[in-house]
Amino acid sequence: MGMRNLSAQITSEWCMTISKSSSLPSQRNHALKIKIKQNKTQNRISGEGEKLPDYLLN
Repeated sequence: MGMRNLSAQITSEWCMTISKSSSLPSQRNHALKIKIKQNKTQNRISGEGEKLPDYLLN
């Protein structure tokens, strides 16, 4: 079962969350940090996670 598909699904959900809450910058940043933390945790567990793009790490 591909982690890649899961990553794509998470990314699309995350993008929808961002666009819905774009009027609330602090909430958006909070959601961003949670998603990054989840991705890093998944990458550690699976050992095969794709590297996050730099723009997500700022």
